[in-house]
Amino acid sequence: MSNLPFFLRRVASPDGPRPPMFVLLCVLSFIGSGLSAFLYFVMAVNFDFVVGQFESGEIVMPQLELFLTGGMSFFLLESILNALAFVGVRLMWQRKLVGFHLYTAAQVFLTLVPVAFLEGRPFMIADTFLSGAFVLLYYMQLRRFGLFNSQSGSSDINS
Repeated sequence: MSNLPFFLRRVASPDGPRPPMFVLLCVLSFIGSGLSAFLYFVMAVNFDFVVGQFESGEIVMPQLELFLTGGMSFFLLESILNALAFVGVRLMWQRKLVGFHLYTAAQVFLTLVPVAFLEGRPFMIADTFLSGAFVLLYYMQLRRFGLFNSQSGSSDINS
């Protein structure tokens, strides 16, 4: 028996097959979080250039003005949170429960940060619903592994 805290335990044997729904969730999250982290980082690094191009009229995007009100810190924070979500999915892929907690925390903050940083942006129910749906689906998949039902102190759910 291992004395690891519950959130550092492995979800299941690393050699067992992953359920197709879990694989689909992970692939979608890898793509979404990875791409978002990269794009928000590019916007943060090039923020002054983008603002200059927008103000000169060379970039015409109706919603860009709203996002620019958040400043460079908004884009940098979004990039970091998406990177944390990506790491969380990677850890879940490795069947570690801490990944679920990291992913969930990142999704909660990704839902709240735009409301705090962007002037005049209402709370988006669709964003919250999508994030909540992914968290719930991950929870259901990890529960199928037996992680949330386990009362034992072992580090491997199947042992």
